[in-house]
Amino acid sequence: MCVHKNFWYILVLDEKDVDISDLPLLNRYEKQKLSINGIIDNNIKKLVEELEKWSNQIGAIAKSEFNEKDILSDLIRRSVIDLELIS
Repeated sequence: MCVHKNFWYILVLDEKDVDISDLPLLNRYEKQKLSINGIIDNNIKKLVEELEKWSNQIGAIAKSEFNEKDILSDLIRRSVIDLELIS
């Protein structure tokens, strides 16, 4: 099999799938870790932090069994980041 010397192959895996992936496949390639925080700008990071603070405050006001994870925290983070990436 002939492959051009300048051939590049990029394999993108979710971090949780790396452990269940084919080890010989993974060993063939250089690995780089990319997080969503590495590709969003500081304004979006600040917005996510503010929204998380807001959800924590709502949870404190409710004084119930809810915590910040119950009050849209993960949804807020993902939605804001997704909106930034598509805009």
